[in-house]
Parts: sequence; structure tokens; C-alpha cells
Amino acid sequence: MSWNISSASSTQTVNDNSLTYSKYLMAYTLQGFSLDMGQEVINESTSTANGLLEIWDEWPEIVTLAMKLIYNLPLTSTDEQNLKELASATGWNTEDIKNELVKLTIDPSKRAEEYKNLLEKYYKEALELFNSDDTRQAGKKIWASILALMKLYASHKRIFIEHWSRGKIDNFIASNVEPKHRKLFRELIDRAQILHEHFYEGHLNKELFKERWNEVIELFKKTKEIIYEEFQLRAVSVLIITRIIYEHSDP
Repeated sequence: MSWNISSASSTQTVNDNSLTYSKYLMAYTLQGFSLDMGQEVINESTSTANGLLEIWDEWPEIVTLAMKLIYNLPLTSTDEQNLKELASATGWNTEDIKNELVKLTIDPSKRAEEYKNLLEKYYKEALELFNSDDTRQAGKKIWASILALMKLYASHKRIFIEHWSRGKIDNFIASNVEPKHRKLFRELIDRAQILHEHFYEGHLNKELFKERWNEVIELFKKTKEIIYEEFQLRAVSVLIITRIIYEHSDP
């Protein structure tokens, strides 16, 4: 499902010239971000800064919203509408969206545990809603959980993805998932999006929703297993390398 955030140049007047002002705030924030990170990790964190600049190029209204949240500035009605659109597109709660925007300049790898908690939280909510026959909300929350899973996977690769954009998710899968697993990842996103569309349209009857739900849950579990296995292998590799370095270091 496509969506468009509201433009700051819409019929509603933005008294503080939000886009121009937030551009200066963004530059100030990125400068502080680079200084705070320390020289030894600046290069590793460049993708985070580049990601924020990329968001500015495509969605300046979102950066405007993020900068206002970061600096605790008042939100306009347009900002509030954009916040609602982000929550609607992702299935995430408004507070989780705010937290995501406030932490845009943080290295994604440092937020892995947060994304893991989000995917488990939304998955639990989705199951509870499904069991209570609230299919619309269940479709919304399983979509939210799957997007958190994608964010978790991306965070371990130190990559920021705009999870409100289906195109960005597809590009991430194409560029960062092993070829043998891409079909599984794409199929998960494709089928889960149908459940998310059901949240808006209510176009699936109970039996059809259940069939599609079971398919998505099976794909979700397989994808999650692959991701977690990769994390474990990476952790083991790090331990082995650390041990080798330690054993060959000077006493």
C-alpha cells in the first residue's frame, strides 16, 4: 500500500519555515554526531549520516519532524499528520515511531536489542489479536513485527532502512540478503503486506485471512530462524578471532 506524507508546503501555513530551519538543525546534529563518535569509529558510522541525508533528499518533512522531536520543539498540525502517516504505514505505535525518529543519528548496530524487543512485542500483540478474531488489527501488528525484524537484520549490518517505504525494504533485500534467501524474504514481505492492506480495507473474510495468516507466520518463522542463525555464526566468528588475537598477543 502506497502512502504520501503531508508536505510542509501544503495549504496549512508553517510559521517557522520548518524545512529550512530543520536543515540547519540537521547539519548541527550531524556535526555533533561526528564529534561525539570519536575518530576511530567515524568511518564505520558514515552510513548513518549518509542515511539521514538521504532521508532529507526524499522526505524532508520527516527530517523536519525528527529534528523537532530531537530538540523538543512544538509540532505543527502537518507534523502531527506525518507522524500518524508513519505509524499507519509501519503498524508501529506512535511512541515507537517517535523513538525511531529521535534516534536517527545513532549507529543502527547500537539499536539491535531495541529492534529485537519491538519484533517480539508486536508479534505477541499480533497473536493475541488473531486469537481474539480481530483480523484487521492482527494484520497491522504482524506487519509491524516483520518490519522490526527487517530493521533488526539491517542493524547488524550497520545499515539504516526507511521501514515506512516498501521500495527501500525491497532494495535492502536485493542488496544485503544472500541470493539463496532473497526469495524467502521477498515472499514474506509480499504476503505480509496483504495482511496489512486488510487492516485498511477489511477485504479478507475470516477463512481467507486465516489461510494467509498461517502462510505468513510460517515464512516469518523461517526468516527469523535464518537471521538468528547468521547472528550466532557471526558472534562465534568474533569470539574465535578474539581468542586468536589474545593467544598471539605479547604476554
